Amino acid sequence: MSMLAWTSIGLGCFVIATRGPLLVAPAATLDFLRWILGAPIRIRLLGLVVTGLGALIVLGSSAEERVFASILSFFGWYAVVAGFGSLVLFPSLYILD
Repeated sequence: MSMLAWTSIGLGCFVIATRGPLLVAPAATLDFLRWILGAPIRIRLLGLVVTGLGALIVLGSSAEERVFASILSFFGWYAVVAGFGSLVLFPSLYILD
């Protein structure tokens, strides 16, 4: 399998893993998200995870010259910029009190 296929499968599994608990236990999931967004250090760690996943998507899609690879590369760069720019540099914007 190509790196693009592994990247898209991994991204799909990540989306299912993050959205699945909202379907099964919405109250517990929202409590967990409130806990995550309650302190600046946890928001920065979340931003680093988003930035790392975006970088992996960009690296995985850079080897191909297809339209799907371009779309994945765009979303990867968006995750890198959004994760680093907003969550790491300005975490106080997202603190829930």
